[in-house]
Amino acid sequence: MDLILEVKGDAPVGFRKQLTSGRVYVLGSQDSSTHGQAIRLDNAFVKKDHVQLEHTRAGWKITAMQPQVRRRDRGNVPLPVHEAVRFGPNSKFAIGPLEFQFLAPLRQDAEDDASVEQGSTLNSCIDEIHLSVTAETQMLNRIEKPDTHDKAYQAEVERIIVARVDATLTAIPAQELTTLAAEGGRRDLIYRVLGGDGVMVPDAGLGISDIDCADFSKIQTQMIRELALVQDGDSHVPDLEKVNRLYAEVFARASRGFNSMALRKLMKKTLVQSVSDTIFGIGPLEYLRKNPAISEIMVVAADRIFVEVGGSLVETGLAFVDEKSSQSITSYIVGRVNKNISVQTPYQDARLADGSRVNAVIRPIALNGTALTIRKFGQTALTREQLIGFDCMSPAMASFIMGCVVSKKNIIVSGGTGTGKTTMVNWMGTMIPPDERVVTVEDTAELQLLSRNIVRLEARPASSSGEGEVSIRHLVQNALRMRPDRIVVGECRGGEAFDMLQAMNTGHEGSMTTLHANNPVETMSRMENLVLMANQGLPIDAVRYQIAGSVDFVVQLTRYPNGRRKISEIAEIGGIDPITQRVEVNPVFRTYYDPSRRGSVGEFSFSGRTPDQIVDIIKGGFDPRTLSF
Repeated sequence: MDLILEVKGDAPVGFRKQLTSGRVYVLGSQDSSTHGQAIRLDNAFVKKDHVQLEHTRAGWKITAMQPQVRRRDRGNVPLPVHEAVRFGPNSKFAIGPLEFQFLAPLRQDAEDDASVEQGSTLNSCIDEIHLSVTAETQMLNRIEKPDTHDKAYQAEVERIIVARVDATLTAIPAQELTTLAAEGGRRDLIYRVLGGDGVMVPDAGLGISDIDCADFSKIQTQMIRELALVQDGDSHVPDLEKVNRLYAEVFARASRGFNSMALRKLMKKTLVQSVSDTIFGIGPLEYLRKNPAISEIMVVAADRIFVEVGGSLVETGLAFVDEKSSQSITSYIVGRVNKNISVQTPYQDARLADGSRVNAVIRPIALNGTALTIRKFGQTALTREQLIGFDCMSPAMASFIMGCVVSKKNIIVSGGTGTGKTTMVNWMGTMIPPDERVVTVEDTAELQLLSRNIVRLEARPASSSGEGEVSIRHLVQNALRMRPDRIVVGECRGGEAFDMLQAMNTGHEGSMTTLHANNPVETMSRMENLVLMANQGLPIDAVRYQIAGSVDFVVQLTRYPNGRRKISEIAEIGGIDPITQRVEVNPVFRTYYDPSRRGSVGEFSFSGRTPDQIVDIIKGGFDPRTLSF
């Protein structure tokens, strides 16, 4: 919905500016801005980048980037700095003596207005129901923080949610319900495009039968046909773009022929599920978390949520109710691991109950609002057959790695962010003999090794008073006293690399760790730097000899432009090169990828060089017959 910005005060009389949907505007003292299209206001109270106006799926929002911004139509209250506030036609604000009002254009396309405002209407329903349910449950229990895991409490809250949703739907006029159903249908289709089941599934408690689901499925089938969705593994981006841009318009044209009872059941299920996910889960991210096709969830702002599916980044079109809801859910996630996120500590690492890794950043350092990054992990380690089927490795590579693990070779799994290092270590962990004792050390617990005789250690940051820190290095040192057969460090980032090498050299063969590096040669250089960070006073030659004597193999992982994650190289670590005096890195397997060839997927190849430790590796289970030259 477009708006007219009318400015009164010291600016020229009758100053107006049309604000177009989908754009970002910045009111300030200069003619340009890095945050959006600049609107210059000549006034002593107006500073650079003073106010940001942005149109989102939830409607227009105003963000005070500087102080002294007041809302005139709400008691002249000052706006919090860096906090987005919704506004619409007839809203009034002020910067010092300068007043500005937002007006609706004389001619407004009704369909465009409906398509923009429907998201806000559904979100406002969710928000209102959530607030009323929260108030009622707190009065019922007479406590502020009830045990949300208690089954009886959950059942009682679900009953209250259903009652509130029924009351809300009864009060909504038929025309408005159709508008809400369009937004509910859009969300349902988003879940389906992303590989999920959608919102409408049989639910006896809500009176949703298989017949209701079949009726709604006919509606979505018609929408898919009219939107011309492709729905294959490579069409997520164009399909979602069509759904988010055209669904409301197409739905409005075709809604007269739709089953009204199916639409009402859709709205009931959507509202109940959305409120329940907000109270017991992570809001609009809950469906994405449960979808096994999605490997990563990225919240850029409250109204911009991206996911990684099939190796590609996709904007979903989903959104939180508002920034406050996003902050509340973020605090809930972080609080579950006994951490706190605030202005004093505006970023934290955490994990969900299913083991997914979470990084959260809030204002003031996250300028667009709360930013969440959720890295999902499978509930069970992938099998050899699955990894080969995903084209992550060749059968020969899989057999070789198995031989290395069983024969207790020390391995570094190296790669960039998101290349699958944790997944690879989890798979390698399945080949550790069950009679061996394993100790894992991690900054944030992610590894899911299946051994029964396993001790999992997790680092702890310092408290707000600077006390109580337990670092990775402390845990590695302590692990040496726990009689481990193998030590697995989630990731070496500092001086713990020195202690890890000590462990590999002193009777803990078969240990593993991960490292951020782009290739095996850089892995050795980075390992040198990390060991020097331990401040042991070792000369660089001694460090290199220790690395050469401790590390046996590097498994290098790479994420290619087509989104595929593969083993790009397996290299054996030799001695010290007599000419360069650097650690020798001898490739065993390599993946050749030609970016100039369209559709190139990479070809696995054996280097032809026989590893020095081939006898042990064959005894560990490597089958040389899998090699191809």
